[in-house]
Amino acid sequence: MVLHPRFHPPPGADARRRVREELGLPADRFTLLLLYGGKGAPEMHPLAQGLLASCPQASVIAVCGDNARLLARMKALGGADPGRLHPMGFTTRVAELMAASDLVVTKPGPGSLAEALHLRVPVIVTENAFTVPQERANARWVEREGLGFVVHAWREIPALAAELAAAPARLDGVRARLQSLSENRALEEVLAVLEGLVAERRLRPADVAPALTAQPAASL
Repeated sequence: MVLHPRFHPPPGADARRRVREELGLPADRFTLLLLYGGKGAPEMHPLAQGLLASCPQASVIAVCGDNARLLARMKALGGADPGRLHPMGFTTRVAELMAASDLVVTKPGPGSLAEALHLRVPVIVTENAFTVPQERANARWVEREGLGFVVHAWREIPALAAELAAAPARLDGVRARLQSLSENRALEEVLAVLEGLVAERRLRPADVAPALTAQPAASL
């Protein structure tokens, strides 16, 4: 899957350190990223509550997208436990936030999964009757390949996250499998195809100029 240029090159240890310093997160604190699309999801609020209660030594970054009501509720929740819940609205900094996290909690959509796998960050996804059919196979693939963890309901996530925070070896095993994945070079491959079509005069340069001139973002 083609990823946004912001994911190329993958943010590394420097981004992890910088984002954690910005948010006031200790370098060794177990950190989870909640990412449920551009609108967030209703379950994010009770899920964050559960994570804060089940993982008292962990921090949670919650991306609420452009859902102003959800963001306000999450800010109120964060105010009751200062320094541990970090809600934010729509952001272009997903790559950096993923790099700063130990675990991504998301839905099994192809976009967020491809991004997390590209950055070698383990995921927790939910797969049940409410999961759209085309995403169920994604969740089953993640589980089959040992690239993350699959639950049947979001209410199971806090307990699982607490287990993983207390057993780093389980996450280390997943990270090792993630490292064995092939590098996502789809962006470069697509641009190469477009350049070839232009060279063959099967496309006009004006049709593909925006894509051909896109530069990877060094910083978000």
